[in-house]
Amino acid sequence: MYKPTNLQAINKNRFDNLKEDLSATLKRNQGLRVKANANTSVILEGKYYLCNDRNELIDYFDIRIIIPKGYPFVFPVLQETSNKIKRNKDWHTDENGLACVEIMQFTNIIAKRGISIYDFIEYYVSKFFSWQLVKDFEGDQNLIEWAHDSPGNIQFYEWLFDTKDCKIIYKCIDAVLSKKIPSRNEACVCGSGKKYKYCHEKIFEDLKDINRKQLEEDFELFKIT
Repeated sequence: MYKPTNLQAINKNRFDNLKEDLSATLKRNQGLRVKANANTSVILEGKYYLCNDRNELIDYFDIRIIIPKGYPFVFPVLQETSNKIKRNKDWHTDENGLACVEIMQFTNIIAKRGISIYDFIEYYVSKFFSWQLVKDFEGDQNLIEWAHDSPGNIQFYEWLFDTKDCKIIYKCIDAVLSKKIPSRNEACVCGSGKKYKYCHEKIFEDLKDINRKQLEEDFELFKIT
């Protein structure tokens, strides 16, 4: 939804287990309660209070947060249930109030590395509702977003690689999918002539954390391009 994403800001708080995470989360967000704790998921429901830096209330929203089984290596789901937010793609909310808070490739990377519920709320829930209020009152001319669907996926890789050269992106995704990643001292697959460790090694770490099915779909976009 928004760009860019700060992975360091997302992973500021680590907890030993889900119980500790929930305890800290509920203490910080006193309008929320654990609604269900089943074998398949944990659900938080209640009011989310959006406050400014002086802890003054800006607005509040009825929400539901669904944490699928697999914590912390899953990406939570946000649902707005107060019907204050418009239900359409341009507002990143579907007809059931399910919010699109992040582009899919980043949800893959974040889930692979783990995310606490506490940080999900601090980073994503606050950003989502702040974004909605800015768009409502000021318009979206100053908001930076990923495009919808395939154009947004292409934007993600252009941002990740810091290039619009589709051949470079294509070669690197292909190397991950075909498991032909070079050793650190070999030439990078992008064709730059640099050693892999001085070229795209860090970016490959992100690529390897993206779900293979997603990566295959994205690969086809660059093949066509």
